[in-house]
Amino acid sequence: SSCLVSPRFGLGVPVILRNPEETDSSARVLKKRMRQVKNPFGLEIPHPATASVTKGITLTPDCLEDCILTCYWGCNVQKLHEALQKHVYCFRIKTPQALEDALYSEYLHRQQYSIKKNDKEEKYCQLPEDAQVVNFGPVPRSRYPLVALLTLADEEDREIYDIISMVTVIHIPDESYRLPCRILYQYLLLAQGQYYDLKVSYL
Repeated sequence: SSCLVSPRFGLGVPVILRNPEETDSSARVLKKRMRQVKNPFGLEIPHPATASVTKGITLTPDCLEDCILTCYWGCNVQKLHEALQKHVYCFRIKTPQALEDALYSEYLHRQQYSIKKNDKEEKYCQLPEDAQVVNFGPVPRSRYPLVALLTLADEEDREIYDIISMVTVIHIPDESYRLPCRILYQYLLLAQGQYYDLKVSYL
């Protein structure tokens, strides 16, 4: 598989004129910047054919640091996109609580898992039976079936990485919309307030 990152908001880098003797410091700055832009988050759907709203879904995180995986069932579409705008203009979404505040808790059910560094153990997410949700209605929909948020568990790691969280929007089939399970969007959220749409393409 291959992936391609396209900027949602351009990273405007001002041109700074330097004296020739300052080249060492500029090389150090560049080196630091390249280390920071590494993406610490990975998330895949190992068994998409078996996923459904009633049976649940299995997710496989693959992270470079200790992380928290938070899954939101039935997340309001409009509120999620407003939350991404808030990340740009108001406050940074680097914890689950920050996203929940930005969403005004507009989701049906929440599940959370602690993910150890480089642990690729499958995590099973399922709506509780008492939620009594068998479908999310006809298209166009007001809610996404599942939104998965990956955030860094340790405060220190949030200072090291430029990318502070990843939001994955997942379609899960149900009785009213049987399109196969797939990742619809993956957004990488940066500490400076930009976010990138991570385009995932399968060869």
